[in-house]
Amino acid sequence: MGVLVRSDFVWLREALSARYVGVLLPCLPEKKFIGSNSPEFIQTRMRALGIFLTRLCDNVCVAHPPLPQFRRGSRSMRRVRTLWTAS
Repeated sequence: MGVLVRSDFVWLREALSARYVGVLLPCLPEKKFIGSNSPEFIQTRMRALGIFLTRLCDNVCVAHPPLPQFRRGSRSMRRVRTLWTAS
C-alpha cells in the first residue's frame, strides 16, 4: 500500500468538484501547521481522512472507478490521476 499525503486528497477533492459541479462533497480536515508531527495528531488526521473517503464512496453521485483505487492507497498517484483523466 502506498502512502497518501494531504495534497493527494486535495487533488481528489478538486478533481471531483470540477467533474461534479453542484454536488456537495465532504470537506477535507483542516490543515495544521504546528504540532502536525505528533503521533496523536497523525492518528486523528488518518481517521478524519478515512471518514472523508468513506463519505465520498457513499455518495452515489461521485462513485467512480478511480475512487476505490485511491481509497486503497495506490502506490502511484500518477496511475490514479491517469485513470481519472482517461475516464
